[in-house]
Amino acid sequence: MKALAKLLMVGLLGICAGCSGLFGPRDVVLPLPRLQQALDTRFPYSDRYLALFDVTLSRPRLALRPESERIEIRMDVNFIPVLTNQSWNGSLAISGSLQVNPGQQALVLAQPRIEQFELEGVDPVYAGQLGRLGSVLAQQFLDEVALYRFEASDFRHAGVDFRPARIVVRPDALVVTFEPVK
Repeated sequence: MKALAKLLMVGLLGICAGCSGLFGPRDVVLPLPRLQQALDTRFPYSDRYLALFDVTLSRPRLALRPESERIEIRMDVNFIPVLTNQSWNGSLAISGSLQVNPGQQALVLAQPRIEQFELEGVDPVYAGQLGRLGSVLAQQFLDEVALYRFEASDFRHAGVDFRPARIVVRPDALVVTFEPVK
């Protein structure tokens, strides 16, 4: 009887192991408004850099760029030198490709690139330096921020483990395809 039970158990385990082949890829569609809403919760963001500048990033505006398979985040930026009563306002645009960080179960920005940086009323000599400072802070912030957190069920469904296989950028949504782990 014990031998039969062991044989059944081995058979069931073999069947379960083969089940991952029965599950095909699954798509998780993330519409632009949902992504924008998730991004909005992380702003405004303020930080002090080198004890010299207070920098605030606010009003993020997300755009999907299917032609380049990237996303773009435009935001307002405010620089306040600690030693003066002056402040400068402007805008910053950063684009990046996307990747899934399985450890965080999150969609994150990869390969960030500064697309545009402008400050109002700043001498061009200082604007370049402040632009580098702003871009460093924005990249640090975006490196740490999950643009979207997936549900645990996206990585495991019906006893089968799934892994992200590809991300497609559409004009209105991102589509993350999860495939069963074999």
